[in-house]
Amino acid sequence: MLVEKVGHKFIEMELNQKEEDIGVKNEMSSEKIEESQISNDSAEIVEYSDFAKSDFVNLLKELKKDNDLNRVVKVLREIKYHINKIQDLERAVALNRFIELGSDAEDFHYRPDVMDVAIEADLKHLRVKTTAHLKELEAKKDDNLAQKESLLNELRQLVESTDDKHSFNRFKEIQDQWNSIGPIPHSRNRSIWASYHALVELFYDNRNIYFELKELDRKKNFEAKTKLCERAEKIVSLKNINEAIRELDNLHEEYKRIGPVANEEKEPLWDRFKKASKSIHERRDARQTELYEEQLKNLDQKIEIVNSVEQYATFQSDKISDWNKKTVEILELQKKWDKVKGVPQNKAREVSRKFWAAFKLFFKNKGLAFKESVKLQNENLSLKMDLIKRVDEIKESEDWEKTSNELRHIQNEWKKIGPVSFKDNQRVYLEFKSSCDYFFDRLRAKRNEDESNKVENLKNKEELCKDLEKMVSEKIGTLDDIKKLSHDFNNSGGVPNNSNFEINNRFEKAVLQWLNSVSSASEEEKAKIKLQIELDGLKTDSDAENKIHKRVQILKRKISHSENEFVTLKNNLEFFSFSKKSENLKNEFNQKLEVAEQNLNKMKQELKLLYDIARKNLQS
Repeated sequence: MLVEKVGHKFIEMELNQKEEDIGVKNEMSSEKIEESQISNDSAEIVEYSDFAKSDFVNLLKELKKDNDLNRVVKVLREIKYHINKIQDLERAVALNRFIELGSDAEDFHYRPDVMDVAIEADLKHLRVKTTAHLKELEAKKDDNLAQKESLLNELRQLVESTDDKHSFNRFKEIQDQWNSIGPIPHSRNRSIWASYHALVELFYDNRNIYFELKELDRKKNFEAKTKLCERAEKIVSLKNINEAIRELDNLHEEYKRIGPVANEEKEPLWDRFKKASKSIHERRDARQTELYEEQLKNLDQKIEIVNSVEQYATFQSDKISDWNKKTVEILELQKKWDKVKGVPQNKAREVSRKFWAAFKLFFKNKGLAFKESVKLQNENLSLKMDLIKRVDEIKESEDWEKTSNELRHIQNEWKKIGPVSFKDNQRVYLEFKSSCDYFFDRLRAKRNEDESNKVENLKNKEELCKDLEKMVSEKIGTLDDIKKLSHDFNNSGGVPNNSNFEINNRFEKAVLQWLNSVSSASEEEKAKIKLQIELDGLKTDSDAENKIHKRVQILKRKISHSENEFVTLKNNLEFFSFSKKSENLKNEFNQKLEVAEQNLNKMKQELKLLYDIARKNLQS
């Protein structure tokens, strides 16, 4: 009984020692495996920043088929940021276009396209799938842990049991069951494996009767681990470092599951396997260093772009054209940004945040500016609609000259009004133009009609000139005939402008010829008739009002001057009346007074006629 207790105590002490020794080795192996897994996460870098939205659609479809849900979780975590960036940019561009069309930013509602809908559906599906898998995996790990702890208890019993064939067969079954059980919680992984390897070592050490079988088993384990070393050495030369790391992880997992080898082979074999692993890790580290240097250069480029974009964040202008110009420029910077590849992970979020913050602030400011512009455009639209209303009110008028001047004034006002919205610009312009054209088309039609009448009037006046010229050549006719011809001539209406002077001059010349060669009227009567005819001719002149006004002013100045001369002559004549020797001078001054009085009366008569004609023009 005492011997049995001592034996059990010895086995327990030996087991603890074995667990400590093997635990150290297993811990080293686990550290290498974890290091490899971590390395794999960092080395397997995909430049998702280069992906288009369609690329993410295809990637998500592939992930739905991928059974490696751990990889799926990792990829989803990385691509979410890039998908959001693309969608945010598309939303910003759509908002910018919406505002440029004259709409209010507050009314904007972004409608996702077909690819956005597909991405959201696939993400939701994968989230549900991975969440369920992780919950199931955690529950399974606890169950696996319970199974392995049960096997460890049974293995301890075998170590302490009698050395027979049955125990060895059960030992092999326990090994098979152990290897078939899946992963356990990470916090217990090292201690469980350490206990397992320690108990396996003790089992073999305590079974001398099966030494040959033990040696045979260790020989097979040696061969299996040697093949793993060869495979590890072979993948060192793989070009794809990501593929090499993944394969190395699998080899480490297999190496851990293979049983013990002879003590003298254990260290050399592990060193060989570790050496191959180290070579692969060195390649990975070299690639990571190279990639990091590239990312630092990319970071410098992105910082430079950020500095440029931040200048646009403070841009302000009240001109839409300026905003559109700056929009083109900032979108060019955004294209440059997209072309630059990845940056160090610890800097990626910060530099991206600065870029997109400045980028979005520019478009926010643009939206506010456009909103203010929309307000101003609405005010301009109201002013232009008022002008259109004014044109519509007078476009039927037949006061051609007054209405023409007023419309030209309105057109000048229209030009001074600022722009309206794009959607209203063409409509209000065409409406305004149509109203103006309506009046001016009527004016052109009236002028064409008047021009046709003027041609006919010219023919009539030419006939009257011929009649008058016949009277001159035949020396016939009376003053009444001349007055009638003059009346008919002046009331025949206007003639084409290029013929007006010629026909009037022809008629006046003929009248003078008749008065000089045929008429028996006095010179005073002739002058009066000549003046009457000349002034009557102004009635049909298109610029009659200005010409009459100008002639009136000239006559008034002449009359004023003549009256002053007349007064001066009269005063001088009174001075000579006191001298008996100045009779000749008195006679001379009397003659001058008589001529001055005649000229003054003549001018007054002409002024009276001008007033009569002006009054008649106003009445007509």
